[in-house]
Amino acid sequence: MKFNIVLFLLILSGNIFAQRRGNDRQMDPEQRIERMTVAMRDSLNLTDAQTEAVHDINADFVEESGELLRDARARGRSGGGDARRILRVQLDALDKKRMKKLRKVLDEEQYAQYEAEQARRRKARRERMQSGRRRGWG
Repeated sequence: MKFNIVLFLLILSGNIFAQRRGNDRQMDPEQRIERMTVAMRDSLNLTDAQTEAVHDINADFVEESGELLRDARARGRSGGGDARRILRVQLDALDKKRMKKLRKVLDEEQYAQYEAEQARRRKARRERMQSGRRRGWG
């Protein structure tokens, strides 16, 4: 009986954790912009002027990527794999545009550090996808 209760509580806590993680992805755009900016400010030791510029760059990125994603959702799955590839190309182009803007704001050391972190995250995401693991479960 105790085992069943413990098992139930573990499953319940896992579900709550998974829902909480899912809600992070659904945060409103301003929260996302702020979270991105604060993380960059703290990890790259940005000046106040750099932080303000990075905030504006992140705001543009979040707004434009949100529009692309809303358009893709509105089209639904009718486009199949081609629609996903097109969205990926559009998001990649948007990211390159953002990186170009960041290059003008960050000094060489900050930019190199930021690029290295981005590369690390891409590699980790690729490895998760290849192993079939998802966030929080694996």
